Amino acid sequence: MINTFKYQNWQISTNHHFATGVPYLSGRIDNNKRINELIRNETLRRLPNYMRHDLGIKYSLMLGTIKSKIGIDVLNILNRQNTNNIQYLSTITDPKNTSSVVVTGTTTNMLNRTVNLGLYLEF
Repeated sequence: MINTFKYQNWQISTNHHFATGVPYLSGRIDNNKRINELIRNETLRRLPNYMRHDLGIKYSLMLGTIKSKIGIDVLNILNRQNTNNIQYLSTITDPKNTSSVVVTGTTTNMLNRTVNLGLYLEF
């Protein structure tokens, strides 16, 4: 949802993003199961839902003969922690000995609250 309100030289905009979490395979490994069995099991999980709200304010003015705008945007104004992806890497040293499975994982998060200042020039 994107909304923009204009009043004289001011422009205020708000933007809301929402998405359900995408599926991923967890790091749990079971060598005795085929991939389609793993997907049906608890190894298929979903990332948390993604939600972000942005707010921006711009002011239009003339710099000599050049139309311009100055503005400030605040992305993720609610400072919600969103997860971009979860990645698991696994190593199986001995296929007959499942206790030797090594699984490591990383979680990549999106940016927290971010402030942008801008100067826009029209030629």
